[in-house]
Amino acid sequence: MPKLPYMQFYVSDWTSDCQLAMCSLSTRGCWLELLCGMHSLDHCGVITGTAEQLARVCRCSVVEFVQAVDELRSYRIGEITERNGVYTVVNRRMRREHEASEGAKTRQRRFQEAKKTQNKREINGGESESESEPENNQVPSLRSGTSPEPENSGTPGKRGDREKIFFEYEGDKKIHGITPEQLALWKENYPALDVEQELKKASSWLDANRKNRKKDVKRFLVNWLNRQQDRAPKAPGMQQNDNYSGSYRERLRKRIAELSEIPGE
Repeated sequence: MPKLPYMQFYVSDWTSDCQLAMCSLSTRGCWLELLCGMHSLDHCGVITGTAEQLARVCRCSVVEFVQAVDELRSYRIGEITERNGVYTVVNRRMRREHEASEGAKTRQRRFQEAKKTQNKREINGGESESESEPENNQVPSLRSGTSPEPENSGTPGKRGDREKIFFEYEGDKKIHGITPEQLALWKENYPALDVEQELKKASSWLDANRKNRKKDVKRFLVNWLNRQQDRAPKAPGMQQNDNYSGSYRERLRKRIAELSEIPGE
């Protein structure tokens, strides 16, 4: 039973084929019946059988079929072989179309299987990876290393420090690649901050804002620490102008009080 009740019949190819036009009317009729039989059997442009069987397919006698086969062979119409009384007739165009269709189905099936596997990994939280316990001089939520960054990490494909620090969006949802030396440098440059706690907060922000993925995670962290440093309260002992301390309302109230104490002329 064919998958389709019709087949593609190229009329221009049929009428413009000089080799086929040289064949007799009965031979052309047998060839057309064989094409219909190939389509009905759905054997990728191939039909096989004895002379008696194929003669019934062509709706002719065995003698007429043998004469048609000899004429088709002489004009090289199709590929016809005979072995131990069994004939195999092949239409090259139908075979090429069948091979192309099967190849497309195979590629589509492999793509669907790969997509299902990827979806399962995303649902299960990605491949599990063993992590060693953090060292005393390193942030617990961070891991230093120079291994190649994973896929979808959001880091640019450049050399240098930028590719060492990345955030695993599909893995453990943490920042990786910060070395103890880098952490110590940040602690020295930002004395008013708890750098380790700020890095954890930045990691949570990256996980919650996946649509705004950061390609340069190191630059993002430096900007984060700069903003937090500006917002942090002044350390004890640092001189601070009283006129600009506190909120805007407090500064405005102090300024009004100072103006009210000026004696009028």
